[in-house]
Amino acid sequence: KVSFVEEDIKACKILKENLINLLIIEKANIFNIKIENFLIKNIEEKFDIFFLDPPFKDESFLENLNIIKKKKIFN
Repeated sequence: KVSFVEEDIKACKILKENLINLLIIEKANIFNIKIENFLIKNIEEKFDIFFLDPPFKDESFLENLNIIKKKKIFN
């Protein structure tokens, strides 16, 4: 199972189409939301892998890593 968090609505639509074409849509959750809002919500699910693909000049991804650590949503 995989959860995708993507802010861009166009990217979400393309992602969904690709998952449907690959016949694996039932194994995925797509969240059209900012990652900060996703992480701040009360998430009870734990994740094995986090793949972050931010613009690395913007160091706000470090705050996201701190939220992940603080909320202990990792295995």
